[in-house]
Amino acid sequence: MAGWASKIIDVKGAFLRGEFEDGAEPVYLKVPEGFEGYYPRNVVLMLLKTIYGLCEATMAFWKEMLKAFKAMKFARSTADPCMYYKWTAAGFLIVWLSWIDDCACFGMNDDVEESRKEMNQLFECDDIGDMEEYVGCKIDKDKGSIKFTQPVMLQSFKDEFDLENQRETPYATYLGT
Repeated sequence: MAGWASKIIDVKGAFLRGEFEDGAEPVYLKVPEGFEGYYPRNVVLMLLKTIYGLCEATMAFWKEMLKAFKAMKFARSTADPCMYYKWTAAGFLIVWLSWIDDCACFGMNDDVEESRKEMNQLFECDDIGDMEEYVGCKIDKDKGSIKFTQPVMLQSFKDEFDLENQRETPYATYLGT
């Protein structure tokens, strides 16, 4: 798998793409500053789609993403709800990971490119490029292997628990052993 292509895309305006569910309670907002002249006084606006800052926006976009993967004929992993996969006609595996609007695609180079084009037909996306980092993880490819690490988190553990000078784990210290 270390020879696979791994590309990252970012869906533009993800939280503006969500739809409110049928029967959901309507969401209203005050007329935004600078637009008061376009509306009568004492008017509020009812949102027809989600916007940034709404609690519902993330879930609504995630549902749109589920529809997109279904349309692309990807199955959702039972082990990880943010992983989608399918087998190509040639018998190769393609895997997508999604973290809200940040998506990573893995597979044979031609399959990844085709799948990215298909995603771009469903959403307008920024092409971030080859995967060297993904949602806080650093990815190293070396000698037929892939290594995921979280150096920032590891450093924060070292700093917080003074791991350089300890012989036991912080948990053992906590238990008094």
